[in-house]
Amino acid sequence: MKKIIYLIIALLFSAIIFTTISCEKESFTGDSGTFIDSRDNHEYKWIKVEGHDFSQIWMAENVTYQSVRDTCYSYSSTTDKNIYGKLYIWEAAKKEACPDGWHLPSMEEWETLIFDFLDESENELKFDAVSGGCYKYGDSYILGKGKVGCWWSSKENKESKSAEIVRIYHETNYIRIDDSWPKNYGLSVRCVKD
Repeated sequence: MKKIIYLIIALLFSAIIFTTISCEKESFTGDSGTFIDSRDNHEYKWIKVEGHDFSQIWMAENVTYQSVRDTCYSYSSTTDKNIYGKLYIWEAAKKEACPDGWHLPSMEEWETLIFDFLDESENELKFDAVSGGCYKYGDSYILGKGKVGCWWSSKENKESKSAEIVRIYHETNYIRIDDSWPKNYGLSVRCVKD
C-alpha cells in the first residue's frame, strides 16, 4: 500500500514540475521564444511584433503539422521539410494548420506585419520568411522553392473561389499581395496568437 501511495505522490510531483516547465516555456514574454504544439510536440519559434498601436505574436517559422486529411503537401527531402514546413490548401490552412490558441492571419494582420514591422532588415531576420514556393494543383512539383515564399491569409474571395495571399521574393525582398489565388494550391502557413 505504501508503494502505491509513493507512486501516486511521485506521479503528482512529476505532473506539477512538467506543468510548471511547460507554462514557463509558453509564457510569451519578451520579444521572442518557443512553444510546443501539443498535437505533434513540434517546437516552434515565435516573435512579438509591436508598433505604435498594436502588439501581435507571430510564429517565426512555417507550420509543419501533418494534416489529418490529405490536405497538405510535403517536400521530398527531410532537410526541405525542416526548413520550409508543409504546403497547405486554403481550407486546411484555415481549419487545421494552426495549433489551438493560434489562427491563420487576416490580410489586415499581414499588412500590419509587412508595413509596420518588416520594413527594418533586423525584423526580417527575426520573421525568417523562407522561400518555400508553392504547390500548383495538378502539377507534381513545387514551384519557386528558394525564390519566393507564399503564405495564405484567412481572407476568402467567395465570388472567384479564391483567397488572398502574401508573396515575398527572396532575392529582391519584394512583397506582393494577391487577392485571387486558387484555394487548391499548396502554400505555407504562419499563425498569429489569438
